[in-house]
Amino acid sequence: MAEVTFKATVKTVYDKMLIVYEKHAKKNQAGEWETVGYTDFKVWIPEHQRGQKFSEKDYIEVTGRQKTEKSEKDGVTYKNLVVNAESIEIIRSSGSSATADPIRTVKNVLGAEEMPF
Repeated sequence: MAEVTFKATVKTVYDKMLIVYEKHAKKNQAGEWETVGYTDFKVWIPEHQRGQKFSEKDYIEVTGRQKTEKSEKDGVTYKNLVVNAESIEIIRSSGSSATADPIRTVKNVLGAEEMPF
């Protein structure tokens, strides 16, 4: 497992887990930012934070250990990014007035919820 710290937006909230995503963008020929894909992560909420209220669209910073889990469905193998969080900090609550999504710049990213390999 790799130690990671990253910022992401909450997509789905469960009792012990969050599904979060990072938005990826690059500049087009006109010099404007355009979305080229997303990376989804399953984030296990640390025990000491399980009573904390997380909401969809919260912008958070996650620190923890990341691993890749493989799954198969209908003959297709998927790799899922899973993080056992040590801490989760809410940077911007979904109730705040800020509306811009954070962007990470990359050259090539698949926009699939789960990426087949």
